[in-house]
Amino acid sequence: MLLAIPTFYVLIRALVQEEVDEELIVEKVAVVKKLQEKMTKNPGVIPDLLDNDLIIIKAAKFIAHDSFYNETIYDTTLRERIPHRVLVTHQLLNNKPYEILIRVSMLDYDNLIEVIVAVQAFVMVLLFIGLQVINRKLSKRIWDPFYRTLHQLRRYRVEEQQALLFDKTGYLEFDDLNKAITQLTERNHKAYVSQKEFVENASHELQTPLTIFQTKLELLMQTSPLNSEQAGLISSMADTSQRMNRMNKALLLLSKIDNQLYSGKEEIDLKQLFNETVTQFEDAIEQKNLKVQVGNHSRPKVEANRTLLEILANNLVFNAIRHNMAGGIVEVSFNDHEVAIENTGSAKPLDPDQIFQRFKKQSSDANSLGLGLEIISKICRINEFGLRYRFHDNKHCFIIDLQGGNGKNSE
Repeated sequence: MLLAIPTFYVLIRALVQEEVDEELIVEKVAVVKKLQEKMTKNPGVIPDLLDNDLIIIKAAKFIAHDSFYNETIYDTTLRERIPHRVLVTHQLLNNKPYEILIRVSMLDYDNLIEVIVAVQAFVMVLLFIGLQVINRKLSKRIWDPFYRTLHQLRRYRVEEQQALLFDKTGYLEFDDLNKAITQLTERNHKAYVSQKEFVENASHELQTPLTIFQTKLELLMQTSPLNSEQAGLISSMADTSQRMNRMNKALLLLSKIDNQLYSGKEEIDLKQLFNETVTQFEDAIEQKNLKVQVGNHSRPKVEANRTLLEILANNLVFNAIRHNMAGGIVEVSFNDHEVAIENTGSAKPLDPDQIFQRFKKQSSDANSLGLGLEIISKICRINEFGLRYRFHDNKHCFIIDLQGGNGKNSE
């Protein structure tokens, strides 16, 4: 449409100019005839036809071809410059060459062209608007089943619904799409139920034997007489059993997080949460003579599952204590969109490429499972928090961006 209006204007102007040129040629024939008649009666005298748009002058030479050009002439009456179309022709009058200029005003023609183009543009704009309205209504009607399906998909929760069911749309393509979505959501729900049952069964079936095994080891250690070699073996088995127990719980926790088994959200005061978490580790803090500071400048609050955030806070504080040095520092700071926990410790920064990977231990602690940061990472991902690591001034700092950030990275 943007090209149609200028093209239409150029076309109309060309047609009008062609028509004006034809009129000038007709007028030329009439003028030449009158001149020939008058100069026959009065040879050598250039007659005055009393027409301001007609100029007759003697020519130095005769040119056989006529020519046209456009000219703008100032009109003293209208006090403006008026566009004209000019025909230049050479004629032999009494065997002498004369140049004749015939002009015609283009003002009325230009006004007519502008009116025609304006009307045409108005009609085309109305047509365009009408087509857009019709197209929008048709599109809305045709795509309405798709948007209803999309709305249901956005509200779908695999842990709450068995499958999505749709009404008939009247369109074969959308009915096929809805049928495929129903089958897909049904399979997903069945897979979710199976995974949930597996996690629950694994939690029970693995935890019970481990508990029994640990209990019997404790009873065995209380029997006598035991030599030093037997006591060492039993102690080693007890340590391994405890490690297996902790690893089992950590892996089951990761599985539950992956399968979104922690539902239900509430508003949580993060400053209060971290204060409560620090209180739980008072014995470990005193044992290492650590200085712990929890910031008081801000109290950010988030909508999240309380259990998951308690696990997040426990892991962050526990890591800051475990990997700290005697007499070290732990600082927890807040602002409106970030939580940062910083601690002294190893003088070397952690490996940013492996820090959040499962079973990638960043310390020499034999009791470390290498799963703590993986758990922290998954909880942040589920809650759409950003998580990044920073090392400066010999301090390790983990920063949680409550507004999303850029995911996992290091600084």
